[in-house]
Amino acid sequence: MYSIKENPTYYSKNLLWYKYGHIFVHIHILYTIESQDCGLLVDLQDHYYMHYREEIVSKPLLSGLEIMNILNLKTSKEVGNIKERLFIAQLEGKVKTKDEAIRYVKNLRETI
Repeated sequence: MYSIKENPTYYSKNLLWYKYGHIFVHIHILYTIESQDCGLLVDLQDHYYMHYREEIVSKPLLSGLEIMNILNLKTSKEVGNIKERLFIAQLEGKVKTKDEAIRYVKNLRETI
């Protein structure tokens, strides 16, 4: 099982906020009761306010249909893979606008 405590990278913190931000208060309470160590939670909370909230686009910038139109592709696993890699790039803070997303998928397709 993956543990953010063992691997607190910029991406893993963004992924946590994307997946569990809506229940973070509950996670905080349970973790505090269990461990009495709030260091990790304070780090995650700081990351949210200093990075995630302002820097990360936490919804896909391009749909699968848009990717298919941009790259002239039909429905396939390749479209899903490209969409997933684009979203990872967003959570890493590498892609922030729709124009950057279009350039990213075009460049990604060229390297595949």
